Amino acid sequence: MKRPNILIINTDQQRWDALGINNPNYITPNLDNLAKESYMFDMCFVQNPLCMPSRASVWTGKYPSSLGILDMAIPLPEDQINIAHIFNIYGYDTSYFGKMHFIPHANRDHRELHPSYGFSHLEISDEPGAYEDDYYYWAVSKEKNIRDRINPGMPPAAFDWYRLMGKKSINSPYFPDVPRDDFLKTWISKIPKELSHSSFVADKTSVKITSSSSPWLIMAGFFAPHAPMIASKDFLNLYDATSIQLPQYTKEELDRLRNANISMDTVKELILGYRAMVSEVDYNVGKIIKSLKDSGEYENTIIVFTSDHGEWLGDCGRFSKGYPADDAVSRVPLLIRIPESVSDVCKPGRGIRIKDICEGVDILPTVLELAGIKRPPHLDGKSICNLINGDRHKDFALTEHRGWKTIRTEEYRYLIKDDGKEFLWDANNDVYCRNNLADYPSYKDVLSNMRLLLLEFLVKRDRGKDPVWPY
Repeated sequence: MKRPNILIINTDQQRWDALGINNPNYITPNLDNLAKESYMFDMCFVQNPLCMPSRASVWTGKYPSSLGILDMAIPLPEDQINIAHIFNIYGYDTSYFGKMHFIPHANRDHRELHPSYGFSHLEISDEPGAYEDDYYYWAVSKEKNIRDRINPGMPPAAFDWYRLMGKKSINSPYFPDVPRDDFLKTWISKIPKELSHSSFVADKTSVKITSSSSPWLIMAGFFAPHAPMIASKDFLNLYDATSIQLPQYTKEELDRLRNANISMDTVKELILGYRAMVSEVDYNVGKIIKSLKDSGEYENTIIVFTSDHGEWLGDCGRFSKGYPADDAVSRVPLLIRIPESVSDVCKPGRGIRIKDICEGVDILPTVLELAGIKRPPHLDGKSICNLINGDRHKDFALTEHRGWKTIRTEEYRYLIKDDGKEFLWDANNDVYCRNNLADYPSYKDVLSNMRLLLLEFLVKRDRGKDPVWPY
């Protein structure tokens, strides 16, 4: 068979319900159209609620605990087999544009070469305008006087590193001479939408699509809708902040917001900014899809759209992501468009929703099967082609972090901490995980079953290395 191209579009911090086709509060016409030509996986969960461990997990096809990467700031080893290494062997031209975040970005000079991680073409920018990286030089090459408007402010850890190392950072019109606060407010971008970080990703991806020979693997890594909430006025004007409905907060949740100095008006403003950033991603995805169609390769390209994790966005009185990895944080969109050229492997589906559980680690083995490439035995994930074909896939999804693990079934979420404390939530009727059922006698059997599911899973996968011979 002629090997298909692979286009993977990966956003940062995008909730499952942050798509128009899943939630009418979002305006995403291009992604909605893609969804109507794709399989839509409504119950896809990532394996860690934070950027670095989740990305390492998804693109190696291994659980964070298998990698030993359960928290932030742990680099992915350069020799760890990932998606690029595998596709390189089979003659693919492999490229990555935008946010990769396999290594920390706050403690290094971004003018230095980035590890290739097996990709033959790499233009990396893990933050939009904070560093002198590939995005910065792309934007400056198009408009020199953008230097004083591009930086959204230094992340706190980067601010400290630059200060301690005696380095000068790019001036920020948003947070001059102080580390930024990602959830202070929503800002109107001071640069044209054509020069945003999302436009950089779309531009570089589109150029590569039109200039590459098949087969190719291109990964487009959008930073948005990750905070800080900075968006072009064009996208902010799509939404009405006064129409935003907030949940009924408990006293504890209200106290949480007050302690963070976040008012109800600020919550609405941040939601507005987030929605605008999602629409900005959508606008640029439209440009990528157009370039793919113009190149004549659309019908020979597998398209995957997903995110590394979600965002609380005011749910539970929280912003950002982390413990306890409830659905707002661990559940992400997953669209897979299968062209007719690989229909002998897995039948194409147009706008078909699949409500069975799958995991981020399943994406790599899935694209391998669709491309007709054997699955290496070291992968933890399973191809979801069997799920597409109507077979049972998984009973639960695992999300893990240093000090705790949680599993999500179709009905419940169970979490256990390293101090033995257990939690059980009704995942469908208690989406904010407010009511711990673990101490309810009437849920004793459910708790026991969830505990058993996790224990069986851990025992089955903890097999150590395979022996080379009997002795």
